[in-house]
Amino acid sequence: MLAEMDNQRKRIAKDMENLRHSVTCDTLHPFFQVFDHFSMAVSAASNSNNLKSLLDGMKMIQAEFDKAFSELGVEKIDAVGKDFDPKYHEAVSQEPSAEIPAGKIIRQWSLGFKSGEKLLKPASVVVSSGPQKTE
Repeated sequence: MLAEMDNQRKRIAKDMENLRHSVTCDTLHPFFQVFDHFSMAVSAASNSNNLKSLLDGMKMIQAEFDKAFSELGVEKIDAVGKDFDPKYHEAVSQEPSAEIPAGKIIRQWSLGFKSGEKLLKPASVVVSSGPQKTE
């Protein structure tokens, strides 16, 4: 009976390792094409001074990233102009603004990401503190 329990434990450990490997492969697969395009862009950049073609290449890579995130069910959190929500946003600073009401997001320093309702990374944002108070 002890030997059977030990074998069961070893099978479960092996199954968990196989599952981790499978999840890692499934997660990385959409990014292989992105990496290939990025490598080509780096190579082309070292042989060219054409900024427009470099920008076009970067836009293509960004589109590949968007596609890879989409395939994995990951959504971007675009916060500019929205109400600050600590569930999805991380305030890096506040700034006074005569045009933008207090609590609204003025600028976004970095995108946030979520999968379904689960937050993967909060968006780093600058929040309006409303009109500047005069002393």
